Amino acid sequence: MQKTEHWRDLFPAGFLKQGKVISVSDGTCLIRQGDHMNTFYLLTNGKCGISCDLSSGKTILLRTNHAPCLIGEMELLNDEPAMMTVKAIGECSLLAFEMQSARRILCADNAFLQKLSVLMIRKEHENAVNLICAEAYPLQDRLAFFILEHRQGPFFRVKKTEIADSLGASYRHIEKLMDDFVKQKVLFKERCTYLIRDEARLRELSHGLSELMQRETELE
Repeated sequence: MQKTEHWRDLFPAGFLKQGKVISVSDGTCLIRQGDHMNTFYLLTNGKCGISCDLSSGKTILLRTNHAPCLIGEMELLNDEPAMMTVKAIGECSLLAFEMQSARRILCADNAFLQKLSVLMIRKEHENAVNLICAEAYPLQDRLAFFILEHRQGPFFRVKKTEIADSLGASYRHIEKLMDDFVKQKVLFKERCTYLIRDEARLRELSHGLSELMQRETELE
């Protein structure tokens, strides 16, 4: 993920001053799949989860985006219904722009469009890296990485069905691994919430994935 000052360079002069500073709580839906967006966002602090609802009724958590990042850039360009749902993970701060105004200004700025095209190519590259990770690393390692990416402070609250769909695993396999983490005192379970007890162990398991993601970030 690029540094904040690089994101400032993305926009034409004076554009960011038009944004409204907002804060949202955990679970706030910023984009809902199938809806037309009225707001274009720049996430300035926190992280958000991007998911897709399938016709089978399953929900796949595709990735986690950390600040700073754009939310709604595809809808900015094509004025089509959102293809994915975006929700805040924990407390988030954003700059919010009225979509029609942002589209009128930004889509007429060739420098912005050129820079945005580079960012979108990098995002596609990131998606390819995620596919490589799914093939190259054991499910336990990917689950550890997933927990660290989607936690809210020391807590982890994602449904096991969503974890299974997102990691391409069975619900039973995910349930067994989560139970193993509890038995190993890596996690503590209380109803539907898990408390991370041994973050070091999760980082140890996900070290290879984290290194790969870090290398991709540095390449940007």
